[in-house]
Amino acid sequence: MNNQLHSCRRWLSVGAVVIAMAALICGPVQRNAGLAVATIRNDWQEAWCASPEGRRIAFYGDRSGLGYGYVLKALEGYPDPDSVPEIRNPQHDEFVSLFLPGHLRHVDGRMLIGIGIPEADRHEGTIASAVRVDGGGRESIWEFATGSDVDTFVGLDVTVGDSDRIAGTAQLLGGPRDPSILALGAIEGGSGAGQRATFRPPPVTRFSIHRGAEPFLIRISGVDPTRVEVVGIRVDIRGYEVLTQEGECFVAARNELLAVSSGPAGEGWLRYFQRLRCGGL
Repeated sequence: MNNQLHSCRRWLSVGAVVIAMAALICGPVQRNAGLAVATIRNDWQEAWCASPEGRRIAFYGDRSGLGYGYVLKALEGYPDPDSVPEIRNPQHDEFVSLFLPGHLRHVDGRMLIGIGIPEADRHEGTIASAVRVDGGGRESIWEFATGSDVDTFVGLDVTVGDSDRIAGTAQLLGGPRDPSILALGAIEGGSGAGQRATFRPPPVTRFSIHRGAEPFLIRISGVDPTRVEVVGIRVDIRGYEVLTQEGECFVAARNELLAVSSGPAGEGWLRYFQRLRCGGL
């Protein structure tokens, strides 16, 4: 082991010297390169010569990036060996599960680990601005995409361009190749040009999970909008209790799972919840 560690450090040192020499040859413009190379050398030497888990944390991030280190800590003492919590990371939702090999048996949505989720993303707010793609006047088609995962579609905020009393309707469609109606209802509001009206149908849950850039369509009738904003909740934690939180990272449990922990079969869950509440991560 000592020989391997010595070899690892030797090759990293040789690499750092080569980079530093190249930087110095570049002249006075690169005067600070030596300090930068030394910093890089120390960081990567420490990561590469650490344990395999240390290398994964250095590459995938702790409380940033994919949040690998935070997830590992959250899974310590997890009482169900046949499942893992749902993991949400708005910037990397498509890749989060890739760094948990052997844990992909079952995702238990009653537990939620959030990585890099601002407080605003857990509440109702504007998630996209729609663009008119067809029609005009009081009959128009608008398009939008959410980019990252969005749990819940709440509705639309519509700014109208005419001065008549607002009496319109809206339909949310699955997309250019999917004419299914996901939500429909009235657009309601005051009167007068530039007034904001609202479309608030029953919420659409699991709205755009793993959808990526695939757009939705909105069909608007009866009003002439100048602006259409889409309202939703990116990470909907209603019905959850946040057990521990650090910055934009948190662990939460659904109320029904918390109820299980108070029963005779919930001793393991009770210990796990107590650890999170009292000790954090």
